[in-house]
Amino acid sequence: MILQTGRQTNAILVVAAGLVLLVSPSSSLSEEPSLALGQLPNVPIPSHNLQFNSKVELGKLLFFDPRLSKDGSVSCASCHVPAAGFADPRQFSLGVGGKQGGRNAPPAMNAAYNHLQFWDGRAGSLEEQALGPIQNPIEMAETLNGVVTKLSRVKVYQARFQAVFGEDVSADGIAKAIAAFERTLIGVPQTGPLQEDVGRYAVTKREADRRAFKTPSLRSVALTAPYMHTGGFKTLEEVVEFYNSGGEAVPGKDAFMSALNLTDQEKKDLVEFMNGLTGELTNMAPPKLP
Repeated sequence: MILQTGRQTNAILVVAAGLVLLVSPSSSLSEEPSLALGQLPNVPIPSHNLQFNSKVELGKLLFFDPRLSKDGSVSCASCHVPAAGFADPRQFSLGVGGKQGGRNAPPAMNAAYNHLQFWDGRAGSLEEQALGPIQNPIEMAETLNGVVTKLSRVKVYQARFQAVFGEDVSADGIAKAIAAFERTLIGVPQTGPLQEDVGRYAVTKREADRRAFKTPSLRSVALTAPYMHTGGFKTLEEVVEFYNSGGEAVPGKDAFMSALNLTDQEKKDLVEFMNGLTGELTNMAPPKLP
């Protein structure tokens, strides 16, 4: 979704579409078309990773398994909590040894609809994204070889990888299985340890992308607090007030990002609208790990 920073007559739509502040009018993280409100389209499935139940079940095990981390303390579900809309209720996500990341983990729910993954869009697919946190020294702090070695010692994983992929445990299989499971889930002021978070600029090196961040889905947004890539806002009311005041005065801020001057009732209506986008909560208990 591309944030369009319109004028006051479109104020409510602007705020509803922009829970992340994109400070450059020419930057975007996808070429996703503008769709009317309604039923979500079918989740896109890549031809190289077709979806079937045994693969999804394997991916679910891996998603909840802390053995993917170096010390066995952190799983994907540690930062993508099912009861929180597969988001992280903490402002900043914590990795192995309590190391604090510089951003709030984006929701895994509806991530299958994103053309690019991570806040800065550095991963082009769920498969690519799945392997990133495993190798990140602040997150799971493991190596792909280390994870493959550990899982290869587990007879249940040996059997499941053979059944699903016809081969032994592999990093490619791990990525495909986690991605298959995730496909079933249907300028902000800088805070925290990063002195400056340049956003998508770190990926593209384009000045137009400096401090540009992916706009998350509004579906079930009431469940995914805190908000923004920094996790700096605890409530939707705080988000609305932030946009209503015109956002933060930061370099590169969109020229059309100005105070909206919404009335108290309009702000309440906007929050109620976003609350009304909450779908049925997925009640997902962690599986019994092998």
